[in-house]
Amino acid sequence: MENLKSLVMQLATARRDYDQACAEMDVRLAAFRLDNNREIERVDRARTLRDDIEGEIRARTYTAEERAPAPGLTVKITTKLTYFPKDAVVWAMQNGYENLLAINTRGFEQVAKGLRLDFVIITELPTVTIARDLTEAAAQIGAEMAAEAEVALGAEMLRAARYGPCTEALYGQQDVAGFFDKAAEAV
Repeated sequence: MENLKSLVMQLATARRDYDQACAEMDVRLAAFRLDNNREIERVDRARTLRDDIEGEIRARTYTAEERAPAPGLTVKITTKLTYFPKDAVVWAMQNGYENLLAINTRGFEQVAKGLRLDFVIITELPTVTIARDLTEAAAQIGAEMAAEAEVALGAEMLRAARYGPCTEALYGQQDVAGFFDKAAEAV
């Protein structure tokens, strides 16, 4: 009994020390937040924006054919089985898998997925996985967008300058074979 009383005293001291340490930490955290309010707000805005954009990407509907809908994204197909456990127990008992459902639901679902049982509905759900580091994907997308803009701008500039059919070959609008002949005629 004396040992138990000693433990209670130690616990009381430990709780007091913990509460005091927490109170001191709360004061320091409040001071830190006050001193760094601008940075904390910036982090919160950045986190909100990141989460909103990530949520928008995840909320889109993807198909099984879209394995990589954009750089940095991959679509994985997850399989969901829907069934009444009572039907599964009956099936397991009738087919000699008594131990399968009592403990191992995952094992039953693996067997059911392969056997395509009539009381089990199998649903395949595409889910998008976003790469943790999107640096390369952003660089790739930026380069693609810049190249598309450059081609569009170049074609528009040529049309505006009215250089005619000689320069159209440069942008794939005409066969390049006759390019030099037409250029010589124009001069």
